[in-house]
Amino acid sequence: MSFNKKHPELLEGEAFLMNTASLERAEEFQLKFKTVRMGDISYNTKGNICKGLKPFFISKQEIKDRGVPDNCEWSKMIGILFNREYLKQTKRGWM
Repeated sequence: MSFNKKHPELLEGEAFLMNTASLERAEEFQLKFKTVRMGDISYNTKGNICKGLKPFFISKQEIKDRGVPDNCEWSKMIGILFNREYLKQTKRGWM
């Protein structure tokens, strides 16, 4: 299980979206998602702090409303929330 499923800043009813260092990406999240929230400290999947990154969270209800099935793997959730074209454009995927 990824550490980010139990991220210390995760609020009830939220899911971890991703970590990013890009201010452009952060602005994009805020335009694309109604419930996105930026946290303070990013962690990798093992719980180690990732300097220079910020975590983003989104409500589980918005995830469901966007057609993501319950208990969907994180990578599949990202593929649904962000269309495949978006992932191709980033070249690095979703990190």
